[in-house]
Amino acid sequence: MSFRFFEITQELERISKAISAVSVLIVFLGVSVIACYWIRVGYSPQNFTIGDGLLFVMAAACFGVIYIIYVSGMFFIAAAFFVPVWRYLLPITCKFIKPKDGSVPVFPPYDWWWLCFAICMLLSFFLPILIKSPESWFGLLMTPFIISMCYIGYFSLGQKIQEAKENLNSKENVLEENAKIRNLRSNRVLIAIIGVFVIPIFFGGVTGLLIDVSMRIANIRIDNAIVYIKEPHSALLPNSLILEDRSKMNEFTAFEKVNILFRGIGSTALISFADGDAINTLEIPNDSLIVNRVERKAP
Repeated sequence: MSFRFFEITQELERISKAISAVSVLIVFLGVSVIACYWIRVGYSPQNFTIGDGLLFVMAAACFGVIYIIYVSGMFFIAAAFFVPVWRYLLPITCKFIKPKDGSVPVFPPYDWWWLCFAICMLLSFFLPILIKSPESWFGLLMTPFIISMCYIGYFSLGQKIQEAKENLNSKENVLEENAKIRNLRSNRVLIAIIGVFVIPIFFGGVTGLLIDVSMRIANIRIDNAIVYIKEPHSALLPNSLILEDRSKMNEFTAFEKVNILFRGIGSTALISFADGDAINTLEIPNDSLIVNRVERKAP
């Protein structure tokens, strides 16, 4: 009975440590995402409060969900379209460029549901990205191409680890074989990190768009908004943006077609607006800005 209680206590401690680690990771991810967004829009807010930490967590959660969808879509595209290509190309390549250990890559079995998910992700997620940012086509093509190589390498190392475990008892030098297994596992983890984090972030070319979408979901960024701006800051916006049917409200003036690039953290907000051929940005105190959320009816 006491031994069982000790096992439960250890399990609870591991769960507690895992929750703490995940909490720290979420906050770190939120800070990293928002910091990247600050660099992207060229803005650094002032006068943080304790309550801003909740927005960091929300931003991390939004970016995490978007990123999981993005990486999952890349994986399905890689598995459905590029792995079959490598299945025919790699054996031919290995005839001319022989690996040092003489091994041949092991390919994962093909599942047709990969193709279904890949088509769904192409139509629902990646097609809108291409429409929004046509120049990102090369990154969106190369990312699943490289991920497919990582997936083949990851699967091949898994097969080697399994074979090494099965042959472990028949080997005389057990310590050397265990070291080999640890090395294979380390390489497998490295390939997973490269395939899940390094390649999608640095080669995808759409990380900025993903961050923008995350900021919109977290209500940190609002595009094409109707806002009321208090004097004297309202004089800094062009008269062409004034909303005529509700132009004045005490000291506030109504403007339309204003992009709120950042708000909710610190004592100021950053907005942008078109002024002729130029796009201007303006930092406004929170108490001088009111956001009017209106859903326009379809014509």
